[in-house]
Amino acid sequence: ITTNQTLLALAGLVHLSLLGPQGLRETGETCMALGAYAKARLEERGVKLLFPDQPTFKEFAVDTGGSAADAIRAARAQGVNPGYALGRDYPGLDRGLLVAVTEKRTTEEIDRLAEALA
Repeated sequence: ITTNQTLLALAGLVHLSLLGPQGLRETGETCMALGAYAKARLEERGVKLLFPDQPTFKEFAVDTGGSAADAIRAARAQGVNPGYALGRDYPGLDRGLLVAVTEKRTTEEIDRLAEALA
């Protein structure tokens, strides 16, 4: 009998073995490029990064300018899932939103995110 954790680990192993070393590198590079694109688009729309001097890979925190929960509700009404409200786990970061951009996202989706959070 397999547990859910084992099933997830097996799925991850199969995915990584199919990618191979070069595919894994390309996936990482894509994540970094899309993350940089997302940060630039959000900043162009007036959204401020919470930790602008910190290096990022595919996740970064932004200041929603108000309640992150309200920003999430408003974005979801536009069909965009913007991220995770940091105040749920970090007291004092109620305006903070953790944004994650993976290789599965497109520049068009990132543009929609920037519009929704602006």
